[in-house]
Amino acid sequence: MMRLYTNQYKISFILLWFFLYIFYPTWALPVSITGRTLIFSGMMVYFTISGFLVIRWLDSISMNKPFIIMPQNLLEDIKDHKWLLIISIVAIGFHVPRITMPILNLGDEALHIQGGLWVYYYLGERWHNAFRLCFIIIVFFAFIGIFNKRVREFYLHIHKILYHKIHTSVIVIFLLLILAIYFVLVRDIHYDLFLVRYPPVSRVLYLLSFFIAGINHIAPRVIQLTFYFFTTIYLYRSILLFSERKTALFAIPLYLFSPVVFHYAHLSQLTSGVVFFVVLISFYFLRYLRDKDKRDLLISSFFISLGFLYKEDILLMLFICSLYMIIYKFRDVKELIDDLRILGISIVSVIPWMIMQRFINWRQYTIHWEHFTSDVAYIYLKLLWIQSHPILPLFLLSIPFVFINKRNHLISFYGLIFLAYYLFYTADYTAPYGQHRFSVAFYPTISIFLSHFLFEIIKRIRFRYSFKIGYAIIMAYLIIHTTDQSLGRYLFPDRELKFPVDRAMQWVKENINEGEKMVLLRIMPVRFYSIKYRIPMNRFVWFWYELGEVSTYEGLKDFCVRNNIKYIMFPYSPDYPKGQFGKLYNFLRELKENKNNDFIVLSQFNVGKDYIYIYSLK
Repeated sequence: MMRLYTNQYKISFILLWFFLYIFYPTWALPVSITGRTLIFSGMMVYFTISGFLVIRWLDSISMNKPFIIMPQNLLEDIKDHKWLLIISIVAIGFHVPRITMPILNLGDEALHIQGGLWVYYYLGERWHNAFRLCFIIIVFFAFIGIFNKRVREFYLHIHKILYHKIHTSVIVIFLLLILAIYFVLVRDIHYDLFLVRYPPVSRVLYLLSFFIAGINHIAPRVIQLTFYFFTTIYLYRSILLFSERKTALFAIPLYLFSPVVFHYAHLSQLTSGVVFFVVLISFYFLRYLRDKDKRDLLISSFFISLGFLYKEDILLMLFICSLYMIIYKFRDVKELIDDLRILGISIVSVIPWMIMQRFINWRQYTIHWEHFTSDVAYIYLKLLWIQSHPILPLFLLSIPFVFINKRNHLISFYGLIFLAYYLFYTADYTAPYGQHRFSVAFYPTISIFLSHFLFEIIKRIRFRYSFKIGYAIIMAYLIIHTTDQSLGRYLFPDRELKFPVDRAMQWVKENINEGEKMVLLRIMPVRFYSIKYRIPMNRFVWFWYELGEVSTYEGLKDFCVRNNIKYIMFPYSPDYPKGQFGKLYNFLRELKENKNNDFIVLSQFNVGKDYIYIYSLK
């Protein structure tokens, strides 16, 4: 039985590597077919060697638990922790109307949501239907397995037969053969820049959402909302490892209704997923420190691998876990080396992507030491103050309290996470711009520290209902503060603009003929809607970051005349962020006013004060 369980861990790592690097065409770089063949072959050799090495090494580790452990009684667990579920559902409820809002025209949401469409567009309708059917079948049998004990036992019996009859090496060889045939079939897939801008996990998740629900922007947002929900589950479970239930309950609203966490939860950006992987890895790592069960450390390593292939920021968790392990176990060198080797398995997933990033991706992470000797060093503390005034001083007060009175692995490890990510994001080239989304990674630590601090204060109030009243007051304040629309407009002005690009692109589909072209000014989700409505991208001349020669009224008109372009689409809102976009705002306002009547207004679409205009040249 222990060998059966060990095989599950081997195969989990191997499937992770081959699926996300080979089956998902991460190798489809902008090179010749010969070059792709060499890259594909190199990956196959690399992961095959890595697989055999990991197989041999894991044979020396005894596992007495399966990789996936199903809850013994899910309904009973839900009943025992009903308040966790109720508060989480309340939070999700506030997001339901928000996920239907148009794709953001500023920020990176459109960039991320378009990533999964690359493979979707290539496969075609027939494959879409086949994948959709497979998914429905898998979900159906998985659902039955969760609630039916006999079905679960049948699945386990099938696993036993497979693992005892077939050696892991045979499975690897069979997998290699299938993937080689697969490469021959799809080797000429069109390269897309989004392939290397971010790792493949988010692309795969969004691709699956399109297979299930068709091309729409709501399904990818539901994925991020799911990350948001499960982050609270694992944050709660992490606190329960070392603290009482009421302390864990206190942390949940502090996380769910923190303004910056709340505002990114329903967007298709990767923010909620990053924090989910940080908390998930932390839970299994902390449980390993408490229970000394190697299974938890192996799963931590697995999720570091998976998390890195979601977003590179998760690589920092490998260094955090390793450093904490060195500090904690430096006296037991033999055990320390074994544990670091288990964590080191995750490096297998990291190396190929880092190599590709080095040669192809324009976005290279470099450390800017000068940030630590300037005002940039305090930028994220300033953001925490802006996001919610009471949070920062209370958090700063909680730090000495928890380290003096409540210090344990939970407090020390999450303190290290906060410090590491603060230094990491401060050293990044984006730090001077004060990226709100990066500060979300600080909130699990803030929630944990504040929950211990506030609960201790309330506990000292000698009144029977002090916990319930204190909890209700904090919940009410956080909900009112966070859901206040004026706060959203103040903190995230670009997130509050709701340009109806969907309706505008539908108009293009119905009214612009083949051979006619349109200039798009600052319309970020164009690729998403061009695929959704099957509009060829060659109909559009797209200007996004730099408007260049079309950045003035006269320049735009001359460009359209010279290139025989008849149509123009652009956004306008009186709430458009001025700041760094001041010059752009003035140009869009001038274009909207159309004082010289050089353009004819064909159509306009709006959500409140946010408009999309479609012009034609006279």
